Amino acid sequence: MASGLSRSTEPSGTRPIPPRTSRAAAASWAARWTPPGRSARKAFPAFSTTTVTERSTVGDTLNSHPDVDVASSTGSGPFADGVAGATVSTAQRRSPNSGASPPRSCLPNGDLDIAVTTAMFYAIGSSGQICGAASRTLVRRESEGEFLDLLTTRVEALRGGDPRAEDTFLVPVVSADQWSTVQDYIHQGIDAGARLVVGGMRKPDLPDEFRDGHFAKPTVVVANDLIIARDEIFGPAMPVVAYDMIEEAVRIANDSPFGLCGCVTSADPVRVCEAAEQMRTGSALINDADSEFNTGWGGYRQSGNGREWADFGIGEHLEIKSIVGMTAA
Repeated sequence: MASGLSRSTEPSGTRPIPPRTSRAAAASWAARWTPPGRSARKAFPAFSTTTVTERSTVGDTLNSHPDVDVASSTGSGPFADGVAGATVSTAQRRSPNSGASPPRSCLPNGDLDIAVTTAMFYAIGSSGQICGAASRTLVRRESEGEFLDLLTTRVEALRGGDPRAEDTFLVPVVSADQWSTVQDYIHQGIDAGARLVVGGMRKPDLPDEFRDGHFAKPTVVVANDLIIARDEIFGPAMPVVAYDMIEEAVRIANDSPFGLCGCVTSADPVRVCEAAEQMRTGSALINDADSEFNTGWGGYRQSGNGREWADFGIGEHLEIKSIVGMTAA
């Protein structure tokens, strides 16, 4: 937007977005970023936004069009692959962003209360429907029991309800199809040997007026080297993986083709920084640190090759041009 570019929003290929929902989202987005007292068109005269209300070929056309210079996208791995394939013929710049179950490591001497609080916020908050949902939680084996006991108590206290209410933590997933996908992951994980700690299949207890909503039970499983511990579920499911040595925790954290972000918890400032540096992720949060919008946001490997936020994000949408030999007027 700050670069004066156009923006097109296209729904997921699995389920069209109702026109009313799409337009409301676009209006909310414009209101959020427009300075008070100004219209979006006057604040950003070169900017335009298009919202597609049904599945179309708009995205495919833009990604392969020779007049488009940059394709910035957020989505799953297969989605990013599709964008990459479409842009090959025009050699346009790509800035994909994909998550895929980022790792969260609780090192020895880590504050378990911080570890549990942040794990719940990122893995279960928004029902896990964010690219940075660090759901793959690594805990030292000797602390696993205490961590799971504390986590179970917190998870069992969660209640679903009106997603517009400020005190609601557990919200629905985006659609019935996504609800089924979450259930399939949990079912397959348990069948493959994952140990169910809390949660499970079906819906949680809900007030009568929300029982038709697509709420999924917040679920915690102990799952070492299983698909449920590697794939991006995009639901409130948290796989916990036990480790013995810090080197093993770093190896497990990096055992993924993706590397968007990671989190590390420890009371040892030297050890926690070393672990954060060794993570093959574009960013790493230490203990209860929050995201910092003055830094770059983006990943390693299949999580992308571009950056968002701050000057890094603006630079992704600009071209460098050098003019040599000019004299001042």
